[in-house]
Amino acid sequence: MDDVGTTLAAGLLVTLLQRPDWEEASVDDRRWPNSVGTSVATASGGRATVVIPAGKLANGWKARWRVRAVNGATSATSDWSEWQSFSVEAQLSDSGPMATTSGPVLRTNDSFTIAAWLRWSDKDGDFTVLEQKGDNVAPFRFGNDPEHGLVFTLRGADSTDAASEGVVSGTEPPVNEWFHLAGVYDATAGLATLYLNGAPLLSEPITQSAWNTATALSLGTRMDGDLDEVVVYQQALTAAEVSTLPTLAAPAEESATAVPRAEKSATAAPRTTAAASAAFPYQRLSHKECQDEIAKRPNRPAAIYKNAFNVCWVMRIGEVKDNSDDNELGDVFMYTAKLTVVMHSYVGIGWKAAGSGMPARDAAAGVNSRQIKAWVRIDNWDALDEDYLERSVAVGLGAGGSRCTTNFPNGRTATLEQWINESKSSPENGFEMTIDAPGSGTGDQIRYCKISPWVNYQQADLESRHYHRHPTKNPALFAATRRG
Repeated sequence: MDDVGTTLAAGLLVTLLQRPDWEEASVDDRRWPNSVGTSVATASGGRATVVIPAGKLANGWKARWRVRAVNGATSATSDWSEWQSFSVEAQLSDSGPMATTSGPVLRTNDSFTIAAWLRWSDKDGDFTVLEQKGDNVAPFRFGNDPEHGLVFTLRGADSTDAASEGVVSGTEPPVNEWFHLAGVYDATAGLATLYLNGAPLLSEPITQSAWNTATALSLGTRMDGDLDEVVVYQQALTAAEVSTLPTLAAPAEESATAVPRAEKSATAAPRTTAAASAAFPYQRLSHKECQDEIAKRPNRPAAIYKNAFNVCWVMRIGEVKDNSDDNELGDVFMYTAKLTVVMHSYVGIGWKAAGSGMPARDAAAGVNSRQIKAWVRIDNWDALDEDYLERSVAVGLGAGGSRCTTNFPNGRTATLEQWINESKSSPENGFEMTIDAPGSGTGDQIRYCKISPWVNYQQADLESRHYHRHPTKNPALFAATRRG
């Protein structure tokens, strides 16, 4: 449309059509009311232009043009030429990503899950939603390919020549409506899976070794459109867990042109549960699960790291009397019990929505996302004599680090009987303690807490000593015992 020829003093007429599928519509349906403009007379060899009013043109739309010659001296004109058509292809801006973190977020050589709500107007866009780039390339690609649709692939090395493996779905993204996209990389299984609106599109094996890059994560790396509710997990969520992600958070509807939630996608997961009450996939770890799992691994440390939100310790505690002078009796264990500490951390609802309060999602009232909750239980006890239940035991969390505090800085001291009775009255939990790493103001802030659970005992007899050991190493009591 830029160059209309070198032999014409041309008049250029452009008609803007209403939508990309204009060929399938009638002329009356597909034409914008009136032509958008006609150029001024242009001398032979010149360039004819038409200014299209703002707001009349969108990426992917069709336009057509025609031209005729004008005799400047006599004002005689030729017939119009045949209509010529073209498609509008808007170029992506060079403004860079929508947002960038201050440092690395993912260990890309480990399992991870990434997800976001998206709204694009171009199904053929070359889009990258998230990226944590190395020196040459990014370890993964999550977005849309003009030829192959929605993609989630991983490269074998930080080289432009490295091969990519993963999901090339062949599925076009929805346009002009919100949709939810998630990618899961399971490093253990060697599998990449791409999800659309909570449903799996395709899974593909990853045979190459994944690699890590300690760089910042960019959001909306290269795309035209809207991005909201980005979530990142350092674990491979299951299909059931991914199916809940679209219900946990929905795009903000801040403008009058936002698509109503009910219209976001005909294939979207049903939104019968409000986002605020939907279950976040913490995969909570209970005291019993912790004890059972550690019992299966007697030669490994008595601690479980289930995921970023759950960790626990178990140890066997007690008092033993030293009878080394008596070759027949040997050591006598006066009492023994099992100490279990389970800790839960939380995800927030987002500082834009919560401000400085930072309430935690799916947690008890008053719990915020900068807290770690710990529950202490003492159970499975044996005692040579019930008098030993009056022994005092102190348990603490040993919290330290950047601005980390606990509501029991010196630990909590109680008799064995108190600990045991509290555990009986609260079979799912135990005695609650809190570690807090408060922030100031709004926005994302990083705090580091070092946690070293400890136990102290009441002074034993001179002939006695205390112990703690792996919970599978149960001591045998010398005499008849009372068990709780």
